[in-house]
Amino acid sequence: MENVETVRKEIDLVDNNILQQLKRRMELVEKVGKIKQTTTQPIEQTDRENEIIQRLLANKGNLPSSFIVNVWRVLFDQAKRQQR
Repeated sequence: MENVETVRKEIDLVDNNILQQLKRRMELVEKVGKIKQTTTQPIEQTDRENEIIQRLLANKGNLPSSFIVNVWRVLFDQAKRQQR
């Protein structure tokens, strides 16, 4: 039987992985922002955000839809701030 500390160590590893992926996502967001500036594309692209959320919801497994939507809305908000 696993103990709490063992499972928490696994959670810590997952958290570190999530953080690394978030950092990578924001690096890519910056690249997209620079491209948008040179091509005069708007920073806010609601259709793209909705497309991403729909794709993720289709693969969410047992996660609540509201959780997915809330997490990605925060990511989108940060991305838009970073692109300004």
